[in-house]
Amino acid sequence: WKQGATDPATKNLLAGDIIHAGGALYYVRFTAAECDTLGELGYVVTYVDCMDYEGAVQITETGSSAPAPIPYAGSVTNAIGAVIAGVTVFVSQTEGDAPIATVATDSHGDFTLYLVPGSYYLRLQHTSYTDSIGSHAITVMDSDTTHMFSMDAVISGTEYPTTALLRRLIRDTSVTYAFSNDELNNCIANAIYAYSKRIPREVKGSLNLVVGQADYPAPENLIELVSIDAGGVTYSITDIFAGEMTLSPTPTTSGAAVLKYKGCHTIPSESQTISSYDSMDEPLIMKHAMAQCWEILAGDGARYYEYTEGDVKENQGKTQAQFRAEADKLYGEFSTDLAESAKAKLAGQPVSGTTHTMAAKVSRKKTPASTTIYKD
Repeated sequence: WKQGATDPATKNLLAGDIIHAGGALYYVRFTAAECDTLGELGYVVTYVDCMDYEGAVQITETGSSAPAPIPYAGSVTNAIGAVIAGVTVFVSQTEGDAPIATVATDSHGDFTLYLVPGSYYLRLQHTSYTDSIGSHAITVMDSDTTHMFSMDAVISGTEYPTTALLRRLIRDTSVTYAFSNDELNNCIANAIYAYSKRIPREVKGSLNLVVGQADYPAPENLIELVSIDAGGVTYSITDIFAGEMTLSPTPTTSGAAVLKYKGCHTIPSESQTISSYDSMDEPLIMKHAMAQCWEILAGDGARYYEYTEGDVKENQGKTQAQFRAEADKLYGEFSTDLAESAKAKLAGQPVSGTTHTMAAKVSRKKTPASTTIYKD
């Protein structure tokens, strides 16, 4: 069909239906056999060989002086020069318009388009890579040049400041990342929970009591309840299940109760760059998170072989057993340093007025070891 055609009927022309090309740019969908038919009808078809094809071609009558398409060759690589296969290449005549031709890179990262000399816009798309430029302005005029394009790897999940820090510490900074942001965030969350069990976050809030209601939502990230007091009545917790806690006695009056509990610290987010834990202890938390990463590499052969470190001289040739030993070493250092940090914080507290009179002490159970890489 001719450029600008909107009638669906004109977009289903067979080779024999083309009456007069007149040197215009047409968009075609045909098989190799139909290509031969075009030749028999006296037309010159210039495009990517004579095979099944869909895209923009120049169809001219024999003897026409209209410019014929020429090959435009390109190659797509990542930031370190490794080829990327399966990249979809879109070409449009105006930026943002629908593509007039589409092709995919081969196993060598190469592609070839056949376009009439002129100016176009080229766009790259791949599920695992992103193109920071977005739309490339190209000029088709020389068929002897291979044009180079580059794409960056996509990392799934949100990258927080601590995520970026952990990635640098484990030197997972190559183009093909061994760990996604989600995986690193999970390691950090596990490390913060391990830290919080010894040095918890102390929270004071309120709980709206309702007459005759015993069950209430448990505080988020609850590790240990300290007390619930309202109007001189102290409540205890008899059970915590499915995110709800059961009070005893059942409230006989409505009102706000003072709730005190020890909870898990939070992972800093993009909008919350300051965490609830002591910034002096961040290296301690990173040790536990790094240990989890080494443990993953030690137990996952495929991941181990994919992993590439930035500091090659330090870790070149490191075996999975060595990663296992390094993980154990870091877990041990974490436990020792955590005990020292807790001791220092306790020593810095006032001597009097620091002991809690607990109405109840209900702690969450640790996730079974068979389903987690969490370590005390």
